[in-house]
Amino acid sequence: MMSRKAESPTGTNKMNISTRLGNWCKALGPWWKALCKKISTWWFRVTREEFELTLRVPKDVVVHQDGSLTETTKQLKFRAKKLWKHSPKHFIFKDMDGHKNELKFLKPVEYHYKKIW
Repeated sequence: MMSRKAESPTGTNKMNISTRLGNWCKALGPWWKALCKKISTWWFRVTREEFELTLRVPKDVVVHQDGSLTETTKQLKFRAKKLWKHSPKHFIFKDMDGHKNELKFLKPVEYHYKKIW
């Protein structure tokens, strides 16, 4: 009996739009290549959103002899596709790999986000 190898469910001819544009633009002249590059950059800006979420979270608390507290912070940066909730104590977002992340804090933290695309 002959055994056949199972084919992958995704198929081999599945490519994203930038690969298709890139292959099509290789046969054209330099002016057309620049135009194709601008079109593919525009397409990514239209279809993909990207955010940079920056949080300042407490790192260490130092108690001095006079009883005063000094709190040091560290900065955490995340790249996100989508932000569902952002408040000083609670953050829900989807990272660039497609994983859902949820961060909860007892005390409010300083945060800011900016849209990259």
